[in-house]
Amino acid sequence: MCHLLTEEEAADLLGERSADSQKGNYGYVTLLGGSVRYSGAIKLANLSCNGTQAAVEGLMALTTAAMRAGAGVVRLAAPEPLTQAVLPYILESTFLPMPSTRDGQLRFDADRLDEALLKQRAAVFGMGVGTGEETAKILRYILQNKKLTFIIDADGLNELAAHEDLKELLKTTACQVILTPHVMEFSKLSGAPVEKILQNPVDLALDFALSYGVTVLLKGHVTTVTDGGRVYQIDRGCSGMATAGSGDVLSGVLCGMAGYISDPVLAASTAAFVAGMAGEMAEADKNPVSMTAGDTAAYVEKAITRLWNQYRRRLE
Repeated sequence: MCHLLTEEEAADLLGERSADSQKGNYGYVTLLGGSVRYSGAIKLANLSCNGTQAAVEGLMALTTAAMRAGAGVVRLAAPEPLTQAVLPYILESTFLPMPSTRDGQLRFDADRLDEALLKQRAAVFGMGVGTGEETAKILRYILQNKKLTFIIDADGLNELAAHEDLKELLKTTACQVILTPHVMEFSKLSGAPVEKILQNPVDLALDFALSYGVTVLLKGHVTTVTDGGRVYQIDRGCSGMATAGSGDVLSGVLCGMAGYISDPVLAASTAAFVAGMAGEMAEADKNPVSMTAGDTAAYVEKAITRLWNQYRRRLE
């Protein structure tokens, strides 16, 4: 019933890139999130505290991960007050300032959301946005009006769990929805106790995915990905990834890959594999105590290089 994704299969899912391809072949994707309250989730921090360096966190790690994962064009859409904090670190990606509330959260604005998501193949929403009415409005608008691969993470999941009408929209939306909960978030979504989820993650994730018509990426020591039919498991990762921002890196990799891997189950499974492998590589070069999510993001390229080289060798 469950299929454990292998390194060879992950390499194959990355696919070949033709010499005459262009950025449009690999997808335009949007990373929608952030708030003034969670400005640490935006900035590229090089701060030192007791000799420990804090590296890329939150959305900047997510942006790096999405680019390194192979998306054609990455658009970061974050509250306008964060513009000056973000712009120094926007290089290959683009930035769209979004309307904000008085306290610096994303504010619902249909026209600006249309601009942020115009012609995009995939979008991820929820990282550092906070919960509340504006977050719920954004979720509702995208689910009711857009047709793209829509990844919901972090505060997006918490808001989804708090509104039964939003959960019901999952059943009718034109989006291909991927939910990326950890165990606590999945407990809120499903109503199942944490202990029960830990004992039986596969069946509970499968039942939820089938009931709501979504793909569930349930994070854990062994990550489960299912659409209610197929079930993939990924056993890559390490203890050094148990740190703030690791989920942002995974979401960035996933959004990047969803730009060119159209099947949400395969995109989610490949992303979990690559992010886990990147974390293992970072931990091997550093240590599990001092590792940050930025370290994992920095090793996404090396993880994909390893898979790419394996893929190319098999073609020779």
